[in-house]
Amino acid sequence: MNIQLEILSSTKLICGICCIVYALEKLLYKKPKHDLLSWDVLQLRHPIFIKIPIFDKLCSDNGIKIVTVIFLITSLISIITDLTFILTPCYFIIALSLLIFSARSAYGMDGSDQVIFIIATCLLLVYIHNTIIVRDIVFSFISLQLLFSYFISGYAKLTAKVWRNGEALVGIMGNDIYGNTYGYNLLSKNIRISRLLSWIVFCWEAFFFVSIFCNQEVFISFIVIGVLFHLTNAIIMGLNTFFLAFISCYFPLIHSYLLLHGYAVFTLQVFELQVFIK
Repeated sequence: MNIQLEILSSTKLICGICCIVYALEKLLYKKPKHDLLSWDVLQLRHPIFIKIPIFDKLCSDNGIKIVTVIFLITSLISIITDLTFILTPCYFIIALSLLIFSARSAYGMDGSDQVIFIIATCLLLVYIHNTIIVRDIVFSFISLQLLFSYFISGYAKLTAKVWRNGEALVGIMGNDIYGNTYGYNLLSKNIRISRLLSWIVFCWEAFFFVSIFCNQEVFISFIVIGVLFHLTNAIIMGLNTFFLAFISCYFPLIHSYLLLHGYAVFTLQVFELQVFIK
């Protein structure tokens, strides 16, 4: 198997795991039956689509559970098979389900939803016409999306005073939904630590795109920091799908790095790693 197919296989695996976690979180989350996020209220955002019977049924409380179960089963299938004629409808169903989840949500797609949707749609395109050129284009597109999202996020934080002085991070840790009591107590009493961590985060995000033009050591360092960053968010804030969604983008990014610098860049290191494993 060449490195391009290995990248595709790794991306497919992590994307599938991410979708499984996403589905399980939705199924296990117990939402009040009658609240402002119920379909009776949310359907008012879609005056045209609710006139379509199938759309209204899929977005209902029972309908969305069925969609989520289908989404879960499809995600499992996408992991265990490499057959193109099975994977193509799988990723179509995954992408379509994410659009339905977005319609059912009061906030639309959040960051991880958007990343999963982009990857699922790109994988759908790959398996519709699985050629070297298509894989190159798709991997490059995912890489550009990743670099752009990091840059925008980092730039927005850099220009915000509450991030530069560390107050934003303290506020996030004190949030009822994504906060962490230990983290809040630590950072609120040590604002300098909060300020330092904030600067590390948004500088890493804003300058992440530079790493793809740097040498191998710098590029790998940015990737490692990224893995640790998203893993920390998953542990402390419960952002599990964020972790898996963004990590799945790292494989196409590695492919883009190899395209930019030549496949020979990692040849020696990969060989040494294989020898070490054996």
